[in-house]
Amino acid sequence: MTGFELMLIEICSILQNVTSNNSCLPSQVKKEIPSRYDDQVFSAVAPYLSETRNNFPTELRITTLQDPPLSGTKLVNGSLVGVGHAFYIFNLMQAKLNFTYKIILPERNILGDESSGVFGLLYTKQVDMAVAFLPVLSEAHNTVKYGTYLDEMEWTILMKRPQESATGSGLLAPFDTTVWILILISVIIVGPTIYILIYIRSKISQEKSERYSVATCMWFVYGALLKQGSTISPVTDSARLLFATWWIFITILTSFYTANLTAFLTLSQFTLPIKSVDDLASKGQVWVAEKGLALDMIVAEGNELQPLNLSTSKGKGHFVDLRNKSYSTVIRHIDQNKMFLGEKHFVQGLIFYDYIDKSHKGIDEGKRCTYVIMPGHILLKRRAFAYPLGSLINVVMDKHILALVESGIVKYITTAYLPGTEICPLNLGSKERQLRNSDLTMTYKVVFIGFTVAAVAFLVELLYLCKCKKKKKKKNDRLGRTIHALPMYAAAPPSEFLKRSPPPQYQKVAEHQEYAKKHVINGRDYYVVIEQHGDKRLVPARTPSALLFQYTA
Repeated sequence: MTGFELMLIEICSILQNVTSNNSCLPSQVKKEIPSRYDDQVFSAVAPYLSETRNNFPTELRITTLQDPPLSGTKLVNGSLVGVGHAFYIFNLMQAKLNFTYKIILPERNILGDESSGVFGLLYTKQVDMAVAFLPVLSEAHNTVKYGTYLDEMEWTILMKRPQESATGSGLLAPFDTTVWILILISVIIVGPTIYILIYIRSKISQEKSERYSVATCMWFVYGALLKQGSTISPVTDSARLLFATWWIFITILTSFYTANLTAFLTLSQFTLPIKSVDDLASKGQVWVAEKGLALDMIVAEGNELQPLNLSTSKGKGHFVDLRNKSYSTVIRHIDQNKMFLGEKHFVQGLIFYDYIDKSHKGIDEGKRCTYVIMPGHILLKRRAFAYPLGSLINVVMDKHILALVESGIVKYITTAYLPGTEICPLNLGSKERQLRNSDLTMTYKVVFIGFTVAAVAFLVELLYLCKCKKKKKKKNDRLGRTIHALPMYAAAPPSEFLKRSPPPQYQKVAEHQEYAKKHVINGRDYYVVIEQHGDKRLVPARTPSALLFQYTA
């Protein structure tokens, strides 16, 4: 349909006040007009419109939901009277059109279907309209007829304010998980890369250049990451450029890390563990919502909010009777580490109520913001009054409702009870934040893990040393038995000993060369000599310490 045809429709809707003839609309245009114009335009220009206005009922039967502060009822002189924002709008139309009303409440405070709740009363035409901010649901278009849209309502998540950011401990917060993974990969790759390039350079070059092992290169990369010095001193230009490139990379990386860590530990900004319904389902968080209202119907239908449907099937999501959504009932559920899914106007009012209540009790300013709202929304729906199918009352009522919506009166009355500024925002702004012990949790973990690994390494080294000591002891025992089996000879004079030849007065040594040979003990050569008293001694062969030994015949 062209823009001109739409303009023609609007002109006809204005001319209906002057004439009852709708001949200004071409027949082809009439066929192309969508159903939403059938009710709001054609019925408005129908010949019996004037009769509808003149014969407007003097008393309307209406129904509503107990949904404070939007709608509700109270007893006045034995009869029900409507209260809330919806009835503020309805009372303006009552004064304009001069009618009275009678409230008929559904058996259960739910939207319902064709046989129950508010929709059931409308479908069976037991009431003339529903005065409440009802969400416009596609599933209900065959049950009721919606009037002019009042506003758009957001459904969000209310939770207890976490003590620390969902990004984790302070040591890991400055960088995203992807950045940490890339840093780890770079540390693993750069060490072998430096080794390979230096190795190729040393093989191709005819000059003598440095050669480092893989372990040495890996240790350099790790030490540079922690801004530690290194004993490696490259002499070739290519190796120096490789080392300098890694140092520059580490300098930039550590600068960003230090700045972000300082900001994280000193500012009040933090993120919530739940950012969407997907997080709600994947993390297994328990949540509650009011039974029988729009969210319950949408989740049960399964076309929207499928993660909530999955969470409900796993027993994590519950639709419960919240006693008309009283603040105290909802707060009791949230204090049990559950999350509340509800309309944004309601959760904003709950936070404001809780803040005022804590202020009257004299609680410190820093402890008044106990709850917080998830940024954004999980569901967005338009809201309107509803009428029975085929009703003509909406033709007259919607005209006045549209005027209230366009003038901003509806938006004003739905937010008038809330403060002009946001109460308890996610980021507390300029409020000072002292570091808590929980901010250093990762530090404690690093120290504990480090000492644990060091203790394990110490035990491994201790076992290895004990094993080596036992082997050495066995070797020395075998050597002692060999020495004890040697014949008893007198010691040679020092002069003859230094010449490494057997002493002439001990010819028996030459006769038994197998006993006169040197013995290698712990990697060193020793002579086995016998003192005058018959004691066997080991004398180092051809070492300066051998000069200290003086022997006599």
